Amino acid sequence: MRTLLIPTSDWLCHPFPQRLNHIFERIANNNEVHVIRFKLYKGKERDTNLIVHEINDHKVENLALYYFINSGILFKMIKELTSTYNFDNVVISNLLAGYITTKAVRPDIPIIFDLSDHFPSIGAGFYLKPQSSLGSIAEAFLEEILIKTLNNVKLTITCSDKLINYCRSRKINNVKKVTNGVSEIFFKKTTKSKNIKKIYDLSDKLVIGYLGSIEFWLELAPLLKAVKILRKKYNIKFLLIGNKLQSKKLNNICNKIKRLGIEENILWLDFIPYNEVPVYIDCMDICTIPFNLKYPTVYYSTPNKLLEYFARGKPVISSRIPEFINRYKNLIEFAETPAEYIKAINKIVKEDLQENNNSELRINIAKNFTWDNLANKYESYLCAHNM
Repeated sequence: MRTLLIPTSDWLCHPFPQRLNHIFERIANNNEVHVIRFKLYKGKERDTNLIVHEINDHKVENLALYYFINSGILFKMIKELTSTYNFDNVVISNLLAGYITTKAVRPDIPIIFDLSDHFPSIGAGFYLKPQSSLGSIAEAFLEEILIKTLNNVKLTITCSDKLINYCRSRKINNVKKVTNGVSEIFFKKTTKSKNIKKIYDLSDKLVIGYLGSIEFWLELAPLLKAVKILRKKYNIKFLLIGNKLQSKKLNNICNKIKRLGIEENILWLDFIPYNEVPVYIDCMDICTIPFNLKYPTVYYSTPNKLLEYFARGKPVISSRIPEFINRYKNLIEFAETPAEYIKAINKIVKEDLQENNNSELRINIAKNFTWDNLANKYESYLCAHNM
């Protein structure tokens, strides 16, 4: 099978591998996969099994403007690639680039859309305040583009039941689910966390952690307020690992930490190499997913960080993400206010950390969602929809 992939972001230099990186690096072990590389980030390029086609793009920092200005170049490039190579299918996971692809690809080549997120709200949310007048107009415009694109593809693959319902409510009925997953490296045992704890003076602390993008969908204020209150009871540290992608959320969090006067209770590290993520999760006693449900991108999501936390056996406190409630309500503590975070943390310290309850159960659940298994399922859908 020969596939052309139009990815969500920079294939080689995004701060961490995304859903399609995990899936198609595995599919490429037995198939020929080509990918167009959008040069959006600087830094060390990760290794890849794919055949990379560098787009001769115009460099623009604003992400929306980047895709708009380079749309003509992308259209021409896709036309040339699909004329040069006999592709069995084209997979897209990008809003504007996806729409362009449906116009550039020959009708005889099946197109599959990977709807890994609610793209309209995430696209608007990077630059405009959600639910504002401008934000709502931008989201509606982007949703129109998305629906037009989905109506011109042969199959939509998505990662959550809520996104399946979203598609079907808009008369997009040929939808399959391949959920997000976890890399096999998360199940390998290591003792490296002891050194990390020693370096950052975490050994005798109750470590509450979050690892991921510091973006507009985060709602850290209630958790930070809980940390301020609980520091009177516990020797507590909030380990925050990550950085921004596009928005200015990072500055807001810095200001909030200063206003609360809890700088000494915060350890904030930048993005870390992906293969070191399990070690840093091991440094956390309690892991968190503090997202803001007023954003559709959160409502429709199924963050793979939950499975990464589970793979290390860690107890988790999360916002009430519908997909999590449906699947894991008995294994997650849900919190969205300072009082709920305090209650959840106290409960985990009392019931979970003492006996290491449910640790093996979490690990076994995560093992059902390895990227190897999910890539095989994804490949079967691609093969079934070749012309």
